[in-house]
Amino acid sequence: MKSNRSSATTHDDATPHDQSIPALSADAEQTLGYRWRDRHDIAAAHRLAGCHRHLVVDAARQYRDCGLSWDDLTAEGQFGLMRAVCRFDPDHGIRFASFADRWVRAAIRQAVRSARRPHPVMVGHPALRRSIDYAHGGLHGSA
Repeated sequence: MKSNRSSATTHDDATPHDQSIPALSADAEQTLGYRWRDRHDIAAAHRLAGCHRHLVVDAARQYRDCGLSWDDLTAEGQFGLMRAVCRFDPDHGIRFASFADRWVRAAIRQAVRSARRPHPVMVGHPALRRSIDYAHGGLHGSA
């Protein structure tokens, strides 16, 4: 019998770690880090980021009730993950997951803060003031 359940994955269905992508050993992380840093090997960067996508899902789950959509949270987390790949230095002896976790969470926190902050409209410029006045019922004080 066929299930009526949709095949689309929601954040509640997402597993903490995709079982189809094996975890990297410390040596593999270091090798990929050197390949990216020294040769700008895109395949190494994609592998390093791809094997740590679960960090994005884990971090986004903690912020899912903060006013941003799931897609926005994971997009910001992916941005943080890619920044971590770009800044990772394998010579420091830290595992990539530990390093990337801070970048992922920082990117998501920044997006949540930015979404909560009101965006002021600058009305000091005369052309902008005229367009705002016009949008609110016409130009005031015009002859």
